[in-house]
Amino acid sequence: MLPMRYALFAGEFSTPELSPPTPSPRLPHLWRAVWPAAMEFWVKIAEENEIDPALQAVGSANLEKLRQRQSWLDRLP
Repeated sequence: MLPMRYALFAGEFSTPELSPPTPSPRLPHLWRAVWPAAMEFWVKIAEENEIDPALQAVGSANLEKLRQRQSWLDRLP
């Protein structure tokens, strides 16, 4: 299921910029579980041929943002 922030409105979907939160050092186990799931989700969006190309581009951009911030996880205790 696509997050509602990307829902269709008047036949077009919005493309809000993904702004991943900074992982909390108080919950490292949680962040290590959800980060790969988020990456997998956006990989599937980016690579699914049945999805509108514009949404695939959003998936690619969001995946890249997560990859750029991957080092955040490395700093967790």
